[in-house]
Amino acid sequence: MRSARKYLNLHCCFIWSFITNTLLLLFFIYYSSKPKRRCILRKCTNMTRVTEDTKKKPGRPKKKSKKGDEDGSGYDDDKDESKPRIKIKMPQEKKQASKKRKAGTPSKEENGNTKKKARRSPGEEDVDEMFDVDTLQAEHDSLQTWQASRNSVTKLGPWRLPSEIESEFKEVGKLTLINLSKVDEYDIFADPVDASEVPDYYETITNPMDFSTMKSKVMKGEYGEGSAAAAKLYEDLLLVFDNCYQFNNGEGEVVEEAMSVLKAMSLTFAKVCNEVKRMK
Repeated sequence: MRSARKYLNLHCCFIWSFITNTLLLLFFIYYSSKPKRRCILRKCTNMTRVTEDTKKKPGRPKKKSKKGDEDGSGYDDDKDESKPRIKIKMPQEKKQASKKRKAGTPSKEENGNTKKKARRSPGEEDVDEMFDVDTLQAEHDSLQTWQASRNSVTKLGPWRLPSEIESEFKEVGKLTLINLSKVDEYDIFADPVDASEVPDYYETITNPMDFSTMKSKVMKGEYGEGSAAAAKLYEDLLLVFDNCYQFNNGEGEVVEEAMSVLKAMSLTFAKVCNEVKRMK
């Protein structure tokens, strides 16, 4: 009787142990198959691998694509893309001191009021050099330094209007500023410099100028009419870029951006004049 009871007890213990181990195994398999959750208090990361495609990589805003449009700007408007504002004076560490600028070769003759003719092959009509788009485009593409760009703009002297559109200065001035504003892709010269952002600007620059002020002067007739008005517009544009060069000590990213607008001056004015003459 005692041996039967002992055998029964051992059998029950074996069954209970088997059931317990089976349940523990199932419990372990169930919870090990579930992904680990993020710990709220310790902020530990999930053990599952994160693929590279799910990571968002920060990027810089895209520049406007360059196209050979007919307005002389060289850029298209892209209103969907944000335009980062470049401050007038860059930090010292971003200045490219290693790049030594070579002075451009100055022109041998400068005469603002003399009409210069571009040489043409026999049978072709002479073209005023100030409005010769092909020659100006080739020169524009070859300019690499600030001094060379400024010499290119000043070698023909102050702007004047073709005799056919002498009375169309307001239209020419407005379109010239609009197209140069497109080249100014970071709106560096769009508005007056904010004294709260650059406190020492007006201590250095005593005669400031910007595109919005010039547009207002054109529309109000403050420049006058005809070629005399075009010459005053030309002088104000040079003042804008000379101020930039002076305040930034002739170096840095802002000066490089300003050079792209400066060297587009003559080409843009020539294209606008030819277009206004054609539409008249």
